[in-house]
Amino acid sequence: MTLPLCIIKEYVDDFIEAAADNFEDTFFVTAIGTGLAGYSSSEIAPMFKDAPENCVLPNEWKEIIEGEG
Repeated sequence: MTLPLCIIKEYVDDFIEAAADNFEDTFFVTAIGTGLAGYSSSEIAPMFKDAPENCVLPNEWKEIIEGEG
């Protein structure tokens, strides 16, 4: 079962909050949702636009996020 984007966004928001609360740690984020779930990077990447600096995002996602700003 593939989760709808609105539910994925809720989990991403929870993750971003946890990452911000644990700034001493580094989080290597994989391209979630873009494999078997079938979502595109352009659908998922913007959910991570507010990720703190201790989150290392996939390069493709960084380009998408920077292109939106």
